Amino acid sequence: MIDQALNHERTLIAVIDCSFILKSSKKTEGKATFYNGVAGRPEEGLEISVIAVVEVETHLSYSLSVQQTPWRPTTELPKNPRTTQVKNNSKNRVKRRSHQAQRLS
Repeated sequence: MIDQALNHERTLIAVIDCSFILKSSKKTEGKATFYNGVAGRPEEGLEISVIAVVEVETHLSYSLSVQQTPWRPTTELPKNPRTTQVKNNSKNRVKRRSHQAQRLS
């Protein structure tokens, strides 16, 4: 349907935009602290993410998807083995230095 509405002779771009929705209720599902661009600071409320196609010349946009931004990560980020290895090496160096200092004293 959107394909029929678009003029393929014009410049088309895909965009993602987040919008803040101020909510004061304590029972609103998903309410959390999000950045409010109008206020210029983080505030309590909801955030939605929109994916759209825009015709640049006409400034028309066609929304493809709107989702409420989750207030917490839905999955745990994978641990970087390099970072873990560096942290472990740093801890081992500190232990070795303290053992060497104890031997010297």
